[in-house]
Amino acid sequence: MNKELFREEIIYSVGDSNLEENSYEMIKDVIRNNHAVGFMTGHYDENLTITNVSGFLLYNLGYDYKEFMEITKGSLKNLFYGENRSFLEMM
Repeated sequence: MNKELFREEIIYSVGDSNLEENSYEMIKDVIRNNHAVGFMTGHYDENLTITNVSGFLLYNLGYDYKEFMEITKGSLKNLFYGENRSFLEMM
């Protein structure tokens, strides 16, 4: 029996940073073949800027998109370092 184990994923995009269709298809394939915990994409720049975050990731962390972006200020660095270090201690 072939059974779908995931629902359609919600992907939040920052600004005009939308995923291309082939990227979205790859993400759906990964979710289909792994137990989805969510994903985040971004730029490998000085701030490690977050460009996309999935609904699964937000759900698993216990935040909505707005709260998550306020806490991280749109930077992966702020998720793990600096003044937002307490974010990790809350989990």
